Amino acid sequence: MKKIFIGLALWVGAIQGYGQNRLIDSLKASWVKTYEIGLKKNVLEELCYQFLNSTRQDSLLKYAPLLKEQASLLSDKRLKALSIFYASQSYFRSDSAKLFSLSAESIELSKDCDECLALNYFGLGLKYRNLVLYKQALESFLKGLMIAERGSTRRMRELTSSLHVMASVVLHYQGKYSDALQHAIEAARISEELREPYLKQKAYNSLAAIYGELYSPDNNLGTTADRERYKSLAKFYMLKTYEGSLLVS
Repeated sequence: MKKIFIGLALWVGAIQGYGQNRLIDSLKASWVKTYEIGLKKNVLEELCYQFLNSTRQDSLLKYAPLLKEQASLLSDKRLKALSIFYASQSYFRSDSAKLFSLSAESIELSKDCDECLALNYFGLGLKYRNLVLYKQALESFLKGLMIAERGSTRRMRELTSSLHVMASVVLHYQGKYSDALQHAIEAARISEELREPYLKQKAYNSLAAIYGELYSPDNNLGTTADRERYKSLAKFYMLKTYEGSLLVS
């Protein structure tokens, strides 16, 4: 059963990636066709955000400098801080020292921008997780969560959901299933409130993985009745992930 859950999770992830790639392609086309500076900035900012969400950080090598150019044209300090953050993430797979250095620079410029700070801690958490430094990853995600929860904009609510998911993932790795579930459930609640398909799939996928782990006979958690309930919930959330991914794609 556990192998089935893992296989489905990978397949669903591939469908999610396909749908998100179509969104990115649409934004790239809009970037080329848009000439008004303010609108161009908005499209470019969204494009960078989607590259981050789709874990295509390498593409930020091209687009982060373009965002920085827009920041200079508009004399926009917030946009400059964001551009440096996205530049830091462009080194996700190639240069950890550069990533941490640029992120520190962005944080220094972000004192009046909660969104910039929350994104930086989200990005740092992703990198720490990539380095298998789970303690530091969790600290970063929780710090970002505390900041993101102060905001009421859609972007901040999206970030709150994403940070809950990643905190859940790390806690799951650490075997702290109760805490992991709390974060995953909150991520699902927010994503459903926002009616954001990609966020819902991530939250449901996390819930399916946790319940699948709780069900596994290898872990021997709870009673037989408990494990049957966990199995039922794991299947329920995996099917929700699967069904939602078909709609997205």
